[in-house]
Amino acid sequence: MGSLTQLDDAVAHLEKCECEWTFHKAYGPNMECLATVKGTTGSEKALYLQMHVLQAITCYLSGDLGTRNVLIKAKKEYKKLEMPSEVIEDVKALGYSEKEAR
Repeated sequence: MGSLTQLDDAVAHLEKCECEWTFHKAYGPNMECLATVKGTTGSEKALYLQMHVLQAITCYLSGDLGTRNVLIKAKKEYKKLEMPSEVIEDVKALGYSEKEAR
C-alpha cells in the first residue's frame, strides 16, 4: 500500500482473500480442513491476523465506519496467538533467543 490511489485495489484483494477463495476454500470456514490435514493452525492464524490488520488499515484510510469492528477482530486474534511471558522465559532457559522463543 504505497499509494492511496491503489486503496480500492487493496480492498478488493483483501475481500477476495477472505471471502471468495484463498483462506475459506483452502482452510475451511473455521480452519477445520487445515486442522484435520495438518494438525495445527498456528501459522495460518497469524496470516488471518495480518489480513485483518490490513483490512483495518484500508477501512481507516477509506473512512469506513467498520474500522473498529475489524480492529476488535484483529485484537481477539492477537490475544489468541500471544504467548505468556512465563512460557517464553522457559523456552529461553533452554538456550533459545527471545526471537526464537516467540
